[in-house]
Amino acid sequence: MRAGELNIGSESDPFPNKATIELQGDNTEDYWAFHRAIEAGNKNLVITGKVNMYGLDRDARSRLRTTVYRGMTSFAVDAGLDWQVGEQIVLAPTNMRTLDTDICTIRSYNFGTGELTCEEALQGFHFGADSSTEDVYEVDMRGEVALLARNIEITGSQHDISHTAREPWGCRVLVSDFFENNIAMTLRAGALMMDNVSVYKCSQKFTWKSAIKFENAIMGQGSTVSNSVIHQGQGPGIIIAKSAMITLKDNTVADFAEHGIWV
Repeated sequence: MRAGELNIGSESDPFPNKATIELQGDNTEDYWAFHRAIEAGNKNLVITGKVNMYGLDRDARSRLRTTVYRGMTSFAVDAGLDWQVGEQIVLAPTNMRTLDTDICTIRSYNFGTGELTCEEALQGFHFGADSSTEDVYEVDMRGEVALLARNIEITGSQHDISHTAREPWGCRVLVSDFFENNIAMTLRAGALMMDNVSVYKCSQKFTWKSAIKFENAIMGQGSTVSNSVIHQGQGPGIIIAKSAMITLKDNTVADFAEHGIWV
């Protein structure tokens, strides 16, 4: 997105349908550079203009109402959520085993009682209780459960696998500024306004190319990522480097091989 604007919905009128941006390629694709100080790499959505993405509001999170043990498929969350069969949720760890994150594909959900069943058995321990533990421990210790589905999605292709990596190569979103190599030295200033968007299977293994990265993003009108889910990547989740006016609010960043957020 070199210049101009890309709009999917607006703050006052969120996009009502399904929109998917799938970035394609593997780790052997030609690397691309728009600035000598920034290694853009490949399989990128590079934003040096303005991108606005506004998806539909969802019931983003719940606390666990019952404790989950390894091998279980059913448990209770809040009733009355808008979660649908086939959507994915993430169960956060509740003990010292930080890798006890579980991804669950919903097989059934009872709107009236909150009883939920996953398609596959869960692998970790997740503490739950019918009421908050704040009165006892001064903090609610119950496990958090977050919805990973949104109607706007940015994802990386899973079918193009190189002979060197032998696994799908993650994508990434890069927001930055640069000056064009012309007489006028035209400034391109990146800005990202993202609300209720899923960024899935992004970030690149053994690199600092995170799922979303703000690098040298200084001269734009500011960027905000809110109510979104950034999940299931093999590198870092979000990196903010040498940038200004970046707001992260009420997001879920889950199941990354490295750092969730790095500033």
